[in-house]
Amino acid sequence: MESIASSYIKGTKWFRKTIDSRGKQVPQLDMFVQHDTLLQTFHSINEETGEIEKKNIPVLDIAYPEIPKQIPSKEDINMKLYKHILECDRETMKKNRFIFIEGEKMYQILHHVFGAKLEDFETFKDACNNNFYDPYMPFRTMGLMRMGLDLKMGTATHLERQPYILTEKEGFKRVDAGKLRFFGEPEDWILENTVFQAIVKFLAFFIYGVDTIRRYGCDPKRNFNFNAFFVRTITTPSILGEPASEGVHGDGVEYTMTMLTKSSNVDYDSGSAVTKLLSLDEQLGIPAFDVNPNNVLQVVQHKNFLDTALFCDNEMYHCVTPVYQLDNEKQATRDMMAVFIRRMAKLGGEFTSSLFDLETPHKNFPFAMSIKDKNLSNLYPETEILKSGNHLLKEKPSKEDHSMTSQTEIEDQK
Repeated sequence: MESIASSYIKGTKWFRKTIDSRGKQVPQLDMFVQHDTLLQTFHSINEETGEIEKKNIPVLDIAYPEIPKQIPSKEDINMKLYKHILECDRETMKKNRFIFIEGEKMYQILHHVFGAKLEDFETFKDACNNNFYDPYMPFRTMGLMRMGLDLKMGTATHLERQPYILTEKEGFKRVDAGKLRFFGEPEDWILENTVFQAIVKFLAFFIYGVDTIRRYGCDPKRNFNFNAFFVRTITTPSILGEPASEGVHGDGVEYTMTMLTKSSNVDYDSGSAVTKLLSLDEQLGIPAFDVNPNNVLQVVQHKNFLDTALFCDNEMYHCVTPVYQLDNEKQATRDMMAVFIRRMAKLGGEFTSSLFDLETPHKNFPFAMSIKDKNLSNLYPETEILKSGNHLLKEKPSKEDHSMTSQTEIEDQK
């Protein structure tokens, strides 16, 4: 019978051999090197004098080992294909300031690139089913969800309900312009739906890569305000449903996305729900049928599930034709998800919503998510938060100044 001592020795050898082999797969650090000449500058308050003092603290120069490569999955081929398509779409958006993605392609992008689960697509079609009626428009139901996008941290947070307001200053002429409008909130299952989460990541990918002009009174240092509307437009034998009864208008934001989730009894062939993207030379408030053809930039029509338009709202106007019925004796419905995105306003500033751009997390439906996707990790810009870490240790300081600029100082310099 083998002795306890010999078993222990064999076990120790096996353990060391296993650790060595695993170390080759995932290299480890042997040690940290502290550089007393490489300093990070911090500000602190002296508790005795109450004065603000600068402290230079030595930092560790960590040479991170190489990250092991992922084992390829069966989804890699489709993911790479639609990742490439998505990159091309973003370049088109940069050039033209708008894109239109047909529903089938959008389905593949959301699934293969952003990880939307197949079983969630059918559920997402019903996102408008439990909307409340719009208090000002008798032909539609509405739900509004607010989120805050933090591009530096790469997160989205569900925010508390606030009134919604637009005026002619933002390009909106209608009977309810300038009024504080309150809408019901979509059901919380939508937040947990992976299709919705994939759409948020899709939009964030474009915001990271497509710069646009900031709205007046909005703060470049604040997070992005993300308003997701779930809208059902209804046409009956006695009421004509108009997706944009205000005619030619702007949404008062930087980016607008419109996406079809479901429709019923809509006569698309007769010109129902045609969206026209227009130059800023067009007259605000005129009907969609009266626009000057010379001002039309693009004409699109959302007919199929996930048909999607995305455009820089502050660089153009748009309008939408009414919804007509196929069968005039039956109700026609058109369900859309419309997302309006802009920087948060300067609190108490000139922007119309400046008093309501609060970033208080939702109390009843707390929710947060990443807005970055691992499949696109090499395509996101490096934020100042990442740059202020060990990345900067690669740049050796000069003899005259051994301190690194703090995040606060970077913002002040901007």
